[in-house]
Amino acid sequence: MRHTIIPLILTGIALGLLGCYPDLPRVSPMADPADTETPTTPAPTPIFGPTLPVNKTLPGPSRAPRVAPDLPPIEPALITHGDRSTPYVALTFDACQTTGQPAGYDEAIIRVLDGTNTPATLFLGGLWMQSHPTQTRALAANPLFELGNHSWTHPDFAEIAPEQMSVEILRTQDIMYNLTGQQPRLFRFPFDTYSDEALAAVGQHGLRAVQGDVITGDADPHLSTRDIIDVVTTQTQNGSIIVMHMNERGWHTAEALPVVIQRLRAQGYTFVTVSQLLGLAPLSTSADSANSAVNSPTTLNHSARRCNALAYTNFGLDLLCGVFCPRRCALRAVHPGQL
Repeated sequence: MRHTIIPLILTGIALGLLGCYPDLPRVSPMADPADTETPTTPAPTPIFGPTLPVNKTLPGPSRAPRVAPDLPPIEPALITHGDRSTPYVALTFDACQTTGQPAGYDEAIIRVLDGTNTPATLFLGGLWMQSHPTQTRALAANPLFELGNHSWTHPDFAEIAPEQMSVEILRTQDIMYNLTGQQPRLFRFPFDTYSDEALAAVGQHGLRAVQGDVITGDADPHLSTRDIIDVVTTQTQNGSIIVMHMNERGWHTAEALPVVIQRLRAQGYTFVTVSQLLGLAPLSTSADSANSAVNSPTTLNHSARRCNALAYTNFGLDLLCGVFCPRRCALRAVHPGQL
């Protein structure tokens, strides 16, 4: 059986690298952002440095006046993982959308993260935020999450011109600032493809390029819940950045996520945001206490009361628990005799 799923897992990883949608439209996002709300909170002071002695604006087509304040340029670099000497890992979720291809919002994933007190970094596309303004504001207000930039139309940054790279980056910065008053400091390349010019463009606009070292392949509908669990639990190591999707392109992500969280915590890992993983933001109390909280008697009793009517087999646990009762799913695997 193990041999039969290996080709599926490899196919899933390849599709996961393609990002949110396998067909790549070549669309130039030159129009002004549609949403023009006035931000209600000031932009936070940039925490990154040093700066590069380069011009702040890349050559390119004229744009409408910026909404978000310019961030100082930083040294271009590609980040795929954090410190390998400490047991911190970061869950990341992409929410992107291409022109003419509406994408959804996988609320079940957010319920699992909330229910298990698990921090995560969410890379949001500009078109996706334009289609989901209410959800964007709610995600920005949740202290468990940090938000990153995933470009406007999800193009291939290895192929587009530097001028279009700037438009993709800055329009997404503007709409997030317009909706939330926040400005991302992290950027994720669509399709996991980039060039030296692309890295320079991201750094010039004050962002760090963050990809990952554990690609779940959850964008492949042929991968099962158990396949995703196996990829994450066997490939994760200290400092890992795990890549998944939350725009209904991760076909079994919500079902796999409770088991992934429980098993990685059982292996001694602590979940943090990418900025915390990289030492760019302080570790929160919730991150330090999450492992003990998920195993505490209070949490066990609450979960048992809430889900006592549901009885799962081991097989059903993996497939159904994330939908019906994610907290019980994580706890039952740790304390099978008590739930």
